[in-house]
Amino acid sequence: MFCQYCGKKVNEGVDLCPECNSNLDSLHYPTNYKCDNCGASVPKDAKFCSKCGDKFEEFVESEKSSESDEEISENRETEILIRKRHKTIRELVRFGNFIGWVLIITIIFIPLGLPLLFMGHLVLANLEIEHNTRETATLLRELIEKKNT
Repeated sequence: MFCQYCGKKVNEGVDLCPECNSNLDSLHYPTNYKCDNCGASVPKDAKFCSKCGDKFEEFVESEKSSESDEEISENRETEILIRKRHKTIRELVRFGNFIGWVLIITIIFIPLGLPLLFMGHLVLANLEIEHNTRETATLLRELIEKKNT
């Protein structure tokens, strides 16, 4: 669970956040919004989602009294779309970083691993040749002994 006001992780069942002393009991607050990340109901004045810890960017309504509810709703929808785009971009950057690390590790370890694999195959081939040579020598000795007897 996360504090809705400072974003710090808190234990379940705690009523006050030890970091900012905010009341965490969301039953006392009207839940006018849903978290765009996880869908949890959040208080109107929350800055963080209590379920997933996602940070909310403050939505500042225009001070103009002439702005209609439709315009405010459109602004809210625009804000949500921008937030979703930012989240998608962050996810793409994280994925790019992951691919980058995979490539770095591959570039470092393949050049080291290939010679080791090659050396292993050479060792196995030498053992096979040595084994075959011993078997052949044993067979030749047996043939010579049979011929001499």
